[in-house]
Amino acid sequence: MLDERFYEILATPSLNDLALAGGATIAQEAENAVSLNSFANAQSGDLTFLESGKGIDLNECSASVCIAPEELANSFPSSTSVLVSKTPRWSFSKAALLLAVPRSFSSSSAVVSDSAKISQSALIAPNVTIGDDVSIGDNTKIAPGTVIWPGVKIGKNCFIGSNCTIRSALIGDNVTIYSGATIGEAGFGLSIGPDGAMDTPHYGRVILQDYVSIGANTCVDRGVFSDTSILERSKIDNLCHISHNVEIGAHSVIAAHSGVAGSTRIGSGTQIGGASSIADHLVIGKKVKIGGNSGLMSNIPDGETWAGYPAKPIKKWLRESVWLSNQIKNKNTK
Repeated sequence: MLDERFYEILATPSLNDLALAGGATIAQEAENAVSLNSFANAQSGDLTFLESGKGIDLNECSASVCIAPEELANSFPSSTSVLVSKTPRWSFSKAALLLAVPRSFSSSSAVVSDSAKISQSALIAPNVTIGDDVSIGDNTKIAPGTVIWPGVKIGKNCFIGSNCTIRSALIGDNVTIYSGATIGEAGFGLSIGPDGAMDTPHYGRVILQDYVSIGANTCVDRGVFSDTSILERSKIDNLCHISHNVEIGAHSVIAAHSGVAGSTRIGSGTQIGGASSIADHLVIGKKVKIGGNSGLMSNIPDGETWAGYPAKPIKKWLRESVWLSNQIKNKNTK
């Protein structure tokens, strides 16, 4: 389900309109769509897409409309309308824009919207822009130049530095966001179609729980459909990038210049050294330690320490480093 605090639901287009927008054809006509969701979570009324049927029982599809490859067109239940496309993700990206778009500022909006709910004890500096239906809690301070987009909720005792941008986000109490941070922009999701690569629309949120700290010039992308979540008391350093749909467990620490790719899950109490690169769709356990400048491409069980590029258990990495050093030394002495 889309969170209507952050997304505007548009008038319902016809099935033919959805097909035309996405360059698809109607293979099976049943229901129409009024909202959007991922295939795994789609319910009646939702538009979704599927690129491959591998390992999926399509008879269990609950979506009203699904965009899929031609070879899957006859596998859906009769209650699902099927649009056929050679590039389902691209077609979905086009069609979705007929159903919902992110809320934005109206041309008549004041610098601080009349519909914003701001505690009397909050301190809002000059040159801050606050959109419709924003909520800001007691004793929160927002420095000059920051932009808070419509629907954002910010709790008590928070500090938001200068020139931050916050959208599609729910922020807890005692959260610190340092200057230049960007929270809730769309992630780097691309779909390839007839006219090349296009940005996939993102309809998720960012959740920052209590006592989270976000460093200067760090970017935290909103989810595609679900949430990007940073759980309580986690600390993200300056110049980091947290991609869409990532979950970072409580009390975790990520040092500067690190990047976490989409849909990776990081367990509580994990520590990641500076300038580390974490690949997408990984599962990193609890209380894991990752050395600085590491490149992680594998899951890590609870409690382990890894390092290197590509990263591996630290004892193995140290043994390989010593062996390589000895090989070079021996070669140079010949």
